[in-house]
Amino acid sequence: MNRERDTRDTDDPAIDVELIDDSTKSVLAMRLGTSTRTDIERKAPIQIGHLERLLAQELGSGEDAAAREQIRKAHRLIDLLHRPAPDAPTFEAFFFLRDVAAMTRRLLRIHGQKSGGGAG
Repeated sequence: MNRERDTRDTDDPAIDVELIDDSTKSVLAMRLGTSTRTDIERKAPIQIGHLERLLAQELGSGEDAAAREQIRKAHRLIDLLHRPAPDAPTFEAFFFLRDVAAMTRRLLRIHGQKSGGGAG
């Protein structure tokens, strides 16, 4: 089930675990040889939005060094200076998209542990 949508502009701070799980699985199932640049560029803002939504949550970084490190890596990953340029090769954009999805899944697991639920 692929219920992917752009969640960046919503006011609801709740995390839709199922949506993010489905969305990241969809990205991680993509293959470089069959993914178009259009597909990659369409999915990237959605994945970044999921990651930003998770970064806005209290993930226990104050007491958990591992969570703090993942949060630091996530911020660096989506920093505008580290994103592929529009004229970057397709493979660079593809691997950036996959890195964001994988990082999102890691933070989703941390969120699940902190909220008492499970994820991924």
